[in-house]
Amino acid sequence: MADADRAERAERLADDIGWLKSMSEEFDGAATRVRDRVNTDAESLAEARRRGDHGRDWQLLQQWIDQGKTTEVEILCGIEKSPPARRIRKQIAMSIAARRGDLADYVATDPRGAYRALKGASASLSDSLRQALKA
Repeated sequence: MADADRAERAERLADDIGWLKSMSEEFDGAATRVRDRVNTDAESLAEARRRGDHGRDWQLLQQWIDQGKTTEVEILCGIEKSPPARRIRKQIAMSIAARRGDLADYVATDPRGAYRALKGASASLSDSLRQALKA
């Protein structure tokens, strides 16, 4: 009986290991698809900046990024101190402040509507992530 129990446990363990391997492969594939999508989006953004679609400051900064003189992280985090980088950070800060003010006004005037909008945005984000993982 002990040998039969051991054999059964070994079979279950083998099944579990097989399942874990398949899940690992599935997650690796999903991670690769997401990484590819992010890289594609980043390259599209860089191309738009090169064309000047995001303004002269970003066009110049993208040239510097391409030349290896700076990075997007350095620009956004304030390490890059050039006037174009400072203007970009100021624009971003102003945009965030405006959005924050819009949100505060919306919540103050229609809290239930704000909740529904937030819930909808959350569901939309979840759907987008699911689609990205399937792609």
